[in-house]
Parts: sequence; structure tokens; C-alpha cells
Amino acid sequence: MDSHCGPAWVGFGHILAIESEHGQAITAYSTTAKLYPGYAQSVDSFKNALKVAEETKCQPQVWETIWINLGHAFRQLGELDNAESYFQKVVSMSPPNANVLTVLGYIYHVKEEFEEAIMYYHEALGICPYDPITHDLLNSCLKEMVHC
Repeated sequence: MDSHCGPAWVGFGHILAIESEHGQAITAYSTTAKLYPGYAQSVDSFKNALKVAEETKCQPQVWETIWINLGHAFRQLGELDNAESYFQKVVSMSPPNANVLTVLGYIYHVKEEFEEAIMYYHEALGICPYDPITHDLLNSCLKEMVHC
């Protein structure tokens, strides 16, 4: 495999996801994102991955991984509504994912929709109660909410 070929890494990520090697699949997808100089190109790559997943009738874990990566790419581009829509797809199709719930909280936090942010942070902490990042974000959100 050509280590500088983004589409090859996407395909490799799909294979790993199908084989239930989700951590390695995410690493492969992340490598794809690093090969492209900008997140906009990563978005295009992940959208192409969605087409391949649809055509090949991939398992739900593949869809989830692609949606998470698309959500993060859109978040990095500042397109929070698009990011939110992909993270919501993950929440709707799978058992609760604390990391995705924290990211949704963060998106609402940035949009200064503090009550929604707090709800998602609490939901994430209900799954992973000792997550220091979610605790810090929740405390920050509460402080900002008081000062508004």
C-alpha cells in the first residue's frame, strides 16, 4: 500500500472496521486526514468513504467511524451545525458514546447554548463519570453561564 495515498488509507480503515478493529480503523482514518493539508479535503475524503460504505453495505461500525470523523472535520472548519448533524447520527444509531456526547456538549457550549451543553456533558458523565475533560468543560460552561 502506498502510505501517501489517502484513498488507500480510507479503504484500509473500512477493512479494519469490518474486522471489528475499531481503534486501528480510526487510526487509519486519522492518517487519511493528516495526508490532506486542510480539513475541507478531509471532508471530501470522508464523504467519498460514505459513498463506498453505502455501495458496499458496510456494517454500522464503519458508518459510525466515518460520521465521527466527518463531525470532527466540520467542527475544525467551524461548521458547527454540520458537525452536530453527524454526531447526532452517531448518537441515534448506537449505544451511548461518551466522547460523542462530550463533543456535542462542546458544540453547544461554543454556540453559547449553555443549557443544551450542560445536558450533553451530564449525559456523557453518566456513562464515563471520571472523564476529566468532560468535567473541565462542564465547569467552564457553568462559569460562563453564570456570567452571561
